[in-house]
Amino acid sequence: MKRIQTSKCYAYAVDCSNNLLFSYSINNSSGELTAINSPVQTGSGPTYVKIHPSGQFVYLINVGDPNKLCGVSGYTIDQSTGVPKIINDKVMDGLPPNGNIFFHPSKKLFLYFKIGKIITLYNIGLANGALVLGRSWNYDGTASYVTETFDPLGTYLYTFYSNGHIQTLRVAPNGTMKPLNHIVQSDMNPRSCKIDPKGNNLYVVAISFAGSPVEEEYVFIYRFKINNESGELSFENSSCIGKLNVITSVALTTSCEIAYAFSANQKKVTTFFLDSSTGGFSSQGEVNVPSINPVLFTIDPLSRFAYVMNQGTPYDTASIAIFTVEAGIILPGATLVELDGEPHSYVFDPSSRFLYILYTIGGIIDGLIMESYKHIPFPVMYPRPLKSIDILEIKSKRRHH
Repeated sequence: MKRIQTSKCYAYAVDCSNNLLFSYSINNSSGELTAINSPVQTGSGPTYVKIHPSGQFVYLINVGDPNKLCGVSGYTIDQSTGVPKIINDKVMDGLPPNGNIFFHPSKKLFLYFKIGKIITLYNIGLANGALVLGRSWNYDGTASYVTETFDPLGTYLYTFYSNGHIQTLRVAPNGTMKPLNHIVQSDMNPRSCKIDPKGNNLYVVAISFAGSPVEEEYVFIYRFKINNESGELSFENSSCIGKLNVITSVALTTSCEIAYAFSANQKKVTTFFLDSSTGGFSSQGEVNVPSINPVLFTIDPLSRFAYVMNQGTPYDTASIAIFTVEAGIILPGATLVELDGEPHSYVFDPSSRFLYILYTIGGIIDGLIMESYKHIPFPVMYPRPLKSIDILEIKSKRRHH
């Protein structure tokens, strides 16, 4: 007798206008979405949905009335059906609007709420998912908070600020944080960051000035070495990617060995490889994007395809340009697939076979089957636009004779 691992996937999306959480099962073969229950009431103005790494809970940020404390809606997820149930039948008040949440990289029951320069720890109740207030940490500098990342083991949290400060926080087993040190890379205005899977290097996409005799703003990738014993950072080098007024976004692969620079103005995507001998990034060529108004770029998690989503114009239909990726290089000659609206966000399913897209107008969850470039049949449609979407995979084992 053998045990065969199976999985079920569910999608959760929020309607900001009507304060609703929608839940769907995902057909593993076709990618089709099917509603699994009636929409669940949320707090006022949900704009962000995030599933805890344990797969047991889903939390929403509610912006609501900016003059009031709005809070977080928390829900337990039935592991057999995927149906969410609101925790304690109420919205957890007391958290201000316009904040955000992130989780520890392990399945530990912690939730971190960030707003302004403050990060607050909440412990998640194992039995019901209720949040219990823990300690807060406040950055005492004058610069604004930009982003954060954990090392792969969740031992250290690195927080980034607009003046180039990087604060290292040691994370205790109970989730509390202790400031260790900070470094100042004064020429760096960070935008995003990523740590390689082994936890040896931290890469920061940032803006800085360069050029002579007239300085201009450029986009760089900064590399910092991580001391695995102390968590301390040391600057190694930086690679210039291009001018700020040209580069729209930069995407690093999971391995951090390849970077893709997307230019909406020039309608191009440039591939950069990490040189193992120098630790810097160098250009490996570019491809043209066959579109009128490109706005979003992404690589699928398995690095097989690259996507550029286009808003279109009053005279041209919105579309998505799909490129094949081989050995990290984006090949020229994209396939254009028409879309039913202007895309504003997206998510991949855990198998990376399906891509789901939300539109700015109309409550549509559109889907693409990546191997065939075809639309998933029967897209989900509602009168109001959906604001955010996240996907859960629940794995289980069954006996097989």
